[in-house]
Amino acid sequence: MVDTKVRLNVKLLNLENIEPRETFTLGIEVADVDRTAAAMIAAVVEQKGRSHGAHVNQERDGRKTINIFFDVPLAAANTVVTKFRSAGVVRTERAEQNQQVPDIELAVARLQVVLSNASPIVGNDEGLSTSMKTALGYSFRGFAWSVAWIGSGLLFLAPWTALAGGVWLATSVVRRKRRTPESAAKLGRARGEEAARRAGRVIVFRENSEARGCRRGPRSFLKVGQAPACRSR
Repeated sequence: MVDTKVRLNVKLLNLENIEPRETFTLGIEVADVDRTAAAMIAAVVEQKGRSHGAHVNQERDGRKTINIFFDVPLAAANTVVTKFRSAGVVRTERAEQNQQVPDIELAVARLQVVLSNASPIVGNDEGLSTSMKTALGYSFRGFAWSVAWIGSGLLFLAPWTALAGGVWLATSVVRRKRRTPESAAKLGRARGEEAARRAGRVIVFRENSEARGCRRGPRSFLKVGQAPACRSR
């Protein structure tokens, strides 16, 4: 027969669901991002910690960034952070503590590490070939804009040019129909007289002594309307 009883309340928690008591954020500039990230993962595993994956960002200019999250036992947090600091040049560092999480044996510390390489003097997208491609692109875009503006101007002026040509043609036809036969004859005579004056400034002819009773002589150059002078025999 049992006189006393003891009740035990056991609560099991998943270690991954435990909130970190301390949080460290480090921004470190290193020479080789991939190699440093692999070394950090090995150091965390050695301290019985774990990583939550990595986010990699590769820029066009050659700059690479890796963002990694680690959970390590709280007792090993300072050792791991010190080792991480020696991996390169620390650019940013921040530490926070959550007082609501008890300091027990299972308490963990979370480390967020951002690894990046130094920016190159001349990026991959800033070389000579890239500059030439950029210049050619600007030239082509400028040429395309010029063609577009010229085409727009021609399409804008084409209807007005056609309209002006139609009005001029219609006006010419109406003027021709309004001319009377008398005015047309006068115009014809005036044009004939003008042509005669231009073509007949000097008339060259040979004297005919038998028909005019003059001796045969050399050619005479007479003006229009002047009678030939005959020599007596």
